[in-house]
Amino acid sequence: MAKKAEVVKNGVNNNDIVMTIPDDYSMDIDRSDIKIPSILLWQKMSDMPEFEGENVRAGMFVNPVTGDVYEGSFEGAIIRYYTTARKYGEKDKDGRKEVVRYSRDGVHWDDDGSQINPSEFRWTDDGTHAVKSYHYLVLPKGSTIPSMVTFKGSSAKYAKSLNANLMFMRPSWRSWFKFFSVQEEKNGNKYHVIQAKAQPKQMVDEENAALALDLWQSTGQTTVSSSDMDKDHGAEEFDGDKVNY
Repeated sequence: MAKKAEVVKNGVNNNDIVMTIPDDYSMDIDRSDIKIPSILLWQKMSDMPEFEGENVRAGMFVNPVTGDVYEGSFEGAIIRYYTTARKYGEKDKDGRKEVVRYSRDGVHWDDDGSQINPSEFRWTDDGTHAVKSYHYLVLPKGSTIPSMVTFKGSSAKYAKSLNANLMFMRPSWRSWFKFFSVQEEKNGNKYHVIQAKAQPKQMVDEENAALALDLWQSTGQTTVSSSDMDKDHGAEEFDGDKVNY
């Protein structure tokens, strides 16, 4: 037996179409071979060939894998939450900082398995303290493809307000969160940060809730990976400094 599934829009003429999908259809791609797409905040110095000619401006969001561009905000249901941590060395001759220690879980250093001491996150003037990044597996509204949204660098401090909402929200995909950008300035440098707002009255519909549940279940026993979670990604992201993606 084969079942039918509706594709909401045909990219050619915007007419609804129906495709027949076999019950046992599968590409048999292991999740460990997948890198979750990331929704990235565009800064004025960002440069991605995928969006050449798209008139993308600072403060907008882009997804290099799906090609989606969000004007200045988007809504999403949060599926899972992860943290990573990095400790940087001194700047090289090109002004970049090397990652000297990395933590996949934000709790233990990967190199020797030792637990990260809270004092290692204490600010140092030379920037060699450890910093956390906060990663959220999100189902964007209107999409069936999950994406990773990362609060790092100057945006990291806003993750704690988001986490406060998630602590008391069961399940985390109960309603849509609004993710948006805000411009900040420090030491004469203007840059954008990510913030998120709970929308408890904007309930997720039954179809998206079922998809979110399936994603939550299927990612529970696997290692989720995205570009923002890589060890050497985003090595120049500190408050008020330029942000690279």
